[in-house]
Amino acid sequence: MTPILRIETNILEGLRTNFIRETFDTPGGQKKEICFHKGFLPFESYKDRVQSKEKNSDIPFVLLRYKEDEQTLDRGNYNSSVAWEIIIGTYKESSDGYSVGLYIADKIKKYLMEYPNVPRKFNVKQDYIKTKLLSEESSGYYWFHKLEFRTYAPYYDCKIPL
Repeated sequence: MTPILRIETNILEGLRTNFIRETFDTPGGQKKEICFHKGFLPFESYKDRVQSKEKNSDIPFVLLRYKEDEQTLDRGNYNSSVAWEIIIGTYKESSDGYSVGLYIADKIKKYLMEYPNVPRKFNVKQDYIKTKLLSEESSGYYWFHKLEFRTYAPYYDCKIPL
């Protein structure tokens, strides 16, 4: 497993433990725990979706997605970081339904930014975190938020004997 994939796995494990036994509304009128995914939502064929009794079974979800990584060299010092985004999908039959996604985003932000000196299996860069409502994607009672942040990553160097 590459270092970036290991960071991704560790972030998701930490987020899962932060939401144990918390339930949220679903389009079917039930409540359920958040589904956590990395990369993209799992593919469900049209046939499976039509035959499923649970409408939009992915809601509520938290999707962790790798965006990019960069490495710089400044006066002999390497720095490396990875940019991530988290998409949060929720459902609530209310005009203030956005507040559910905002609650989840704030709880994630608190987890990521709190106690930077506590040893974890990843380190968040404390200089950037951004949350926003995805208003164009949100419609009806479906609400989507995006949270962006960066983590430190191991760097790669080249030792060329002179």
